[in-house]
Amino acid sequence: AIALGTFAVGTTEFIMMGLLPNVAADLSVPIPIAGLLVSGYALGVVLGAPVMTLGTARMDRKSLLVGLMALFVIGNLISALAPNYETMLAGRIVSSLMHGAFFGVGSVVGAQLVPKEKQARAIALMFSGGQVLEDFAQSRARREMTALVNRTPREARRYRDGTLEQVSVD
Repeated sequence: AIALGTFAVGTTEFIMMGLLPNVAADLSVPIPIAGLLVSGYALGVVLGAPVMTLGTARMDRKSLLVGLMALFVIGNLISALAPNYETMLAGRIVSSLMHGAFFGVGSVVGAQLVPKEKQARAIALMFSGGQVLEDFAQSRARREMTALVNRTPREARRYRDGTLEQVSVD
C-alpha cells in the first residue's frame, strides 16, 4: 500500500511535465505559465515537508499516512475539476504539501512492519516499489499508445505561433 502511495505521489509530481502543452491549451495560458504548475508543486513540497512533519509529529503514523493521502486526493480532485489555471495551481500546491511527510513517515512505517534485519530492504522496496509500478504503468501506456497509433489515421500535433493544431501526416 505504501509503494502504491509512492507511485501515486511520484506520478503526480512528474506527469505534469509531459502534459504541459495540453494543459496550457486547455487552460488558455502560454506553456511557460503552465510550467509554473510544476514549480508550484515543488514549492508546496519545500514548504509542506517541514511544516507537515513538525505539525504531525505526535500523531499515530498509520493514521497520519491515511490523512496525508486524503490531503493528496483532495488536491488532485481540485486539480482535476479546475475550471481555470489558478484553481489548478492551488490544487497542485495542496496535493504537494504532503509529499515530504509521506515519504518520511512511509519509510518509518515500512521499516516497522518487518523484523529489524529486513528494515533496510523494506524501505528500499517502498521506494523501488513505487518505481516498479511507474515502470509498469509507463510500459503499459507505451503499448496502448502504439496500438492506438496503429489503429487510427496518422495525425500529429504541432505548435505554431504558440497555438496547438492538429495536422495530417499522410
